[in-house]
Amino acid sequence: MQIIKIALEKYKISHDNKNYVILKNKNSGKVLSINGGSAKNSADIEQRDYKDEKSQKWIAVKQTNGRIVFLSALDADYCIDLQSAIATNESNIQLYSKNDTLAQQWKAVKYNPRIHWGRGWMAFCVSLVGKTRCL
Repeated sequence: MQIIKIALEKYKISHDNKNYVILKNKNSGKVLSINGGSAKNSADIEQRDYKDEKSQKWIAVKQTNGRIVFLSALDADYCIDLQSAIATNESNIQLYSKNDTLAQQWKAVKYNPRIHWGRGWMAFCVSLVGKTRCL
């Protein structure tokens, strides 16, 4: 069995005054944002400086399997998606219409098991056919 180590990006979850989720990267200090600022299929998800825009805010919905779907605050019919459901380090992370596939369901990986969900630094990963891709 080959063990592959993935360098996980760490994110901090915070909330604004309307309870939208903001995902801030520990290394860059930037937040996950929708490129172009509009909700449409195939819009790239990128890291940008925080500007209090809806394109940088998410609605985290916990699924029955324990994974999380991040719906866009711009339009809750769209969510963070692993393009083409291909889990490799080169795979693109995009915004796409919600379709209930595993490519849109992210598993929270805690860095400290004593920290409750939603506190501290975490990674968010999709696992498909034995391969993993993290935000």
